[in-house]
Amino acid sequence: MAIESNPFGRITLTGDDAKKFRDQVTYGKPKKAASESLARGVELSRQMQQNGGKLTIQLKRV
Repeated sequence: MAIESNPFGRITLTGDDAKKFRDQVTYGKPKKAASESLARGVELSRQMQQNGGKLTIQLKRV
């Protein structure tokens, strides 16, 4: 088995899975959706810092 875990949340990758993960971290490119999500998260974090830890989120119906 290539992925080992325990009840405390540690995961160990071995063999081919470890190599695939290292290659993905080294050479992988983020998807457009991931980059957009990061930008939204950074903006929300800045709003929280500016408003004393409070954040207002408005939901829009689609």
